[in-house]
Amino acid sequence: MKNNLYILIFFIMGLNLHYGCQNNNVDLHPEIATVFNNYQCQGSMGIYNNAKGKFWIYNLENFRDTSYPVGQSLALLMQLIALNNGVISLQNEHLLQYNLQSIYSNYYDTLITAIGVNNFNFYRDSLQYGGKYKLNNYQFDSLKLSLRLTCDEQLGFIKKLYFNKLPFQERNQQLLKNAFNLLTVNDFTIHYTAFDLQNNQRSKWVLGWLETSSHPLPFAIKLSSNFVISNEKIALFLKELAKKINL
Repeated sequence: MKNNLYILIFFIMGLNLHYGCQNNNVDLHPEIATVFNNYQCQGSMGIYNNAKGKFWIYNLENFRDTSYPVGQSLALLMQLIALNNGVISLQNEHLLQYNLQSIYSNYYDTLITAIGVNNFNFYRDSLQYGGKYKLNNYQFDSLKLSLRLTCDEQLGFIKKLYFNKLPFQERNQQLLKNAFNLLTVNDFTIHYTAFDLQNNQRSKWVLGWLETSSHPLPFAIKLSSNFVISNEKIALFLKELAKKINL
């Protein structure tokens, strides 16, 4: 009965992660290629201006149409499910931040065992998270490569997280947001976290939001490089990007 109520709520909320960007609500910014090039990276990026209902996009086709492994960003969903089901204690906020910034497969294998496969699939299916793939292996290292999202879908997830619109208790969503890294650049405060797609640190999801005095700007960035993409490089990338944004 409880699960049926959840399903009805999910249906009403419309939790498909696709943002559905169309030509009439997209501003293309090919000049952002200079930021990618300065850090020897390729990829795509989307920023959503909630106040104007507009996307600020670099590399639209890749952003909207190309899916990639969720990689370690799967930790966001798993932490939310675990918080919502009491697997993670609300008194251990510092551990939440540590386990989001330092991804260890053994920890997340233990987490999904505690969550339960059926419970994990219930939330994944309700969110349409990672594609309609039949999963045979629920080890974290397998899941992070089997499940796939576009940059557009990652942006949808982050936007819903920022506004507490995911199907989890508001307090749990806030706890997860508190675990993000923080940067200040000019008039922007940047909340972000970065995750490896593979195990070679040469492809990353960078997810978060910029805040100005007037409104938030959720973003999702897919980066790839022939070189290691360090945390320091990501911070510098975001700082340079913020200086170019004029929304």
